[in-house]
Amino acid sequence: MTDPQVGVLMMCMFIVIIFLGFPIAFTLIALAVFFGYYAMGDNIFQLLVQRAFGVMSNDVLIAVPTFWIDYFTACRCRPNTSPRRWRSQR
Repeated sequence: MTDPQVGVLMMCMFIVIIFLGFPIAFTLIALAVFFGYYAMGDNIFQLLVQRAFGVMSNDVLIAVPTFWIDYFTACRCRPNTSPRRWRSQR
């Protein structure tokens, strides 16, 4: 298949899978792995692992779970409150 044909096939499969009711994120991941395997063979799995470690080493993305942990531990320290309501409890 030529590149434009693969692109059209990918778009058609995307639309069909979305209409079947699968979430968009899982559909995009499955299509990327399927067509990556079609185009690159077994190397796609090594690239997926390298990309995952690349995302995990991003300092900004590491901070996001830290904020969530801070938020939930703050809510546990003061039962029945949330950080939004702290200002009204002075």
